[in-house]
Amino acid sequence: MSTIEAIFPARAPRRKPRTPWLASALSQRAIFAVSAAFLVLTFLTGGGSRDDIASLVILRPLSVLACFYGWLALVQKPERQTTQRVAAMLLALGALALLQLVPLPPALWQALPGRALHAEIAAALGMGEQWRPLTLSPVKTLNMLFSLATPLAAMLLLGALEPENRRRIWLLMLALGGASMVLALVQLAGSPRGPAYLYRITSEGYAVGLFANRNHFAVHLALLVPLASWLALEGKRISRTRLAALFGALALAALLILASGSRAGLLCLALALPFASWLLRDGLAKQSGPERYTWLAPPLVALLALILALFTGTASAWQRLAGQDGLGHRGAILPTLWHMARETFPAGTGFGSFARVWPQWESDALAQPNYLNQAHNDWLQWVIEGGLLGLVWLGVALALLARLCWRRWRDGNAAQRRFNRALIAAIALLALASAADYPLRTPAMMLLLALAVTSLAIPHSLTCGEKPCPAR
Repeated sequence: MSTIEAIFPARAPRRKPRTPWLASALSQRAIFAVSAAFLVLTFLTGGGSRDDIASLVILRPLSVLACFYGWLALVQKPERQTTQRVAAMLLALGALALLQLVPLPPALWQALPGRALHAEIAAALGMGEQWRPLTLSPVKTLNMLFSLATPLAAMLLLGALEPENRRRIWLLMLALGGASMVLALVQLAGSPRGPAYLYRITSEGYAVGLFANRNHFAVHLALLVPLASWLALEGKRISRTRLAALFGALALAALLILASGSRAGLLCLALALPFASWLLRDGLAKQSGPERYTWLAPPLVALLALILALFTGTASAWQRLAGQDGLGHRGAILPTLWHMARETFPAGTGFGSFARVWPQWESDALAQPNYLNQAHNDWLQWVIEGGLLGLVWLGVALALLARLCWRRWRDGNAAQRRFNRALIAAIALLALASAADYPLRTPAMMLLLALAVTSLAIPHSLTCGEKPCPAR
């Protein structure tokens, strides 16, 4: 050691002082608490598709705050890049909505398809030379842009969680489904306009649970059927008590879907129960004794629920499905929707603008006392509102999702595969329901889809290494 080093010893590099409150706020326990609270909040306040629901005043700002918190929590997590890639697709959709809000020169705007009537009205009012955005309803498009904060927050928060806590989030999702069924029973037993209904504009007299629309309630229950089957198969030992609870929940869900009068829910249930039966058969293949035959229970549960519903006269969904009107008004407007899509392509009318532009295309034969708030066909409505750019985004998103589902169908150990397949089934049912309804226009369903896609994107999302996370 030199004399200089002896007199002036080298100092160790200073470490940045830790902030205990920040470390505590970004701990795994805190992230799970925020994620669980956000999930419950979304289902309590985001069960409707309308943009004038009073509870959105609470949900939207908290969703934005949850996005910032989730981004901070995700920074040093191993799943950061995977989660950010999934979130990037949602941000790209937000960029398209922003692009529709950019003002265009008058000549360019008037040349866009579907603007002729609007241009004539503007000229008659002396407003023909104003710059206008591509969307025909800027307020509605801005609402759609802000609605993306809820699924974005769900993606970021889930990516910041450890595998065991991700599992707990899905357990909470199933618990919320159970709470929705209990509330639906209270609604059926009480007044059609009683306090058990959470929204002012709702399907009065029907079972809606935590939602405003009976179709969304029924589809939500059908989506949870595969996930409930996955939960029943967790662990090395599958108890009869857990299987009995599963079959009881399936029977109650089937009865409530039938009582809701939702044809979309009934069709989704008709697909979800056989899939649950197949999932149970796969999980119980190595069992001995009577348990190995319990995979037959879901079809029997469906048959029993149908018989009871028909016997008691509550099979509203079955009666509507077998009725003479077929698809009713939804089938009657389908040719007009196709005409709208062709006439407004490739510009589109702007995300969220359907209710404002539909009267322009509605004929006298299609007119009803109630206005048409959505197209009741989200695939066609997406083309009408998004135009060519929206269709390109949708094609890329579906291609990436299909590739992801194909890989995750076979990845992981047996427990992980069952979970992945349950998520894939839920996503497929959502896609099917969107062909005759608009479930993804509700914040609660948007959050569920965001959680499902993010869980699929994260490899071994419910495992610790090669072993399933222990249930605590």
